Amino acid sequence: MRQIEIAAHCMGLLSMGALSTVPLTALAQTSAPETLPEPATVPCPADGMEHCLQVPGVAVPPDAGNHPLIVPPPALWSIGVSGGLAPRDGGATGAYGAVELRRQIGHGYVQAGAMRYHTPLLSDAVSAASTFNVGTLAGGINLNNWLLDGYVSYGWQHFGAVRVDDGSGVNTTVRPSNGPGGSPYYAAGVSLGKMIPVSNRTFITPTVAAVYAWGRWLRPAGTVLSAPGQPVIPGQDYATGEPTWTGTMRLRADHMVGRARRSYLGVSLAGLWSSNATSFAGAGGVGGVGGPAGSGPGLPGPGANAFRLRDPWVEVALHGSLAMTRLLRGELTVARTAGLVSGDTTTINLGLRHQF
Repeated sequence: MRQIEIAAHCMGLLSMGALSTVPLTALAQTSAPETLPEPATVPCPADGMEHCLQVPGVAVPPDAGNHPLIVPPPALWSIGVSGGLAPRDGGATGAYGAVELRRQIGHGYVQAGAMRYHTPLLSDAVSAASTFNVGTLAGGINLNNWLLDGYVSYGWQHFGAVRVDDGSGVNTTVRPSNGPGGSPYYAAGVSLGKMIPVSNRTFITPTVAAVYAWGRWLRPAGTVLSAPGQPVIPGQDYATGEPTWTGTMRLRADHMVGRARRSYLGVSLAGLWSSNATSFAGAGGVGGVGGPAGSGPGLPGPGANAFRLRDPWVEVALHGSLAMTRLLRGELTVARTAGLVSGDTTTINLGLRHQF
């Protein structure tokens, strides 16, 4: 469901920043758009240049008789923009965009980001449109190739129009929601990984992560049948609280390409589990409509329930990062789930990152 998707994208805003502090000789990795270390900050043993100890601002002769090489100081700030689509099998296609600002601090980093995520109405089922605007604060550190990242998010979910049965039991109709207009959303997550070099160009990174997210899910109430010849009366929409825990175990392999080893290709395989992979409206009433009052219009009454289904699934992803210039990087991630009870999703993400 959407709680899982939003939490996953917020986790992606971390860009696994602690990994960007790893020396190039040890290599580095991320789980979403990322920044790899600049060669200017570390030794460069590639192509037999072990003597090229690059010190920022110091001229170093890479070979006898060659002109000196002036190494610029490392960039400590970076800004990234990204966006993508997340079509769900038999469901709506989510679209999102994000921006983030990061500051490198020693072997760690701090980061602030914002994301907008939208899912439209389905064309052939009872459903609701929704838009999330979420802000994220993140931080992380690299300690001897042990990678620790964490984040907190807060935002607002706007409920849009709903598609409901028109009373015929066959056709649907679109109308504005007459329930709550939106809901707060918050989440927090932490991940721990270990980067393991297997060669001077290839490394693997096992990671475990846990995320908690909370928001509400709008429940379109359909219609209330009236007497023959009378207009159909819309039911009262309502929202249910949806707490969600998600755990992840991921194994990722990356391979550096190019003489400077500043671009890479990667693949990852993950097993995930959620306490709330999908949620169904249960029997019961809504405040003022169809059940005991007391919670106000559009909010669940004492008789309103939601049944939450736990579910494990897997995800496979391809990752790529291209160093377009010394300070500009393009990034691509394509991921596909399998076995997700609410419908498998293909996620395509494109991003640009500029260091300064």
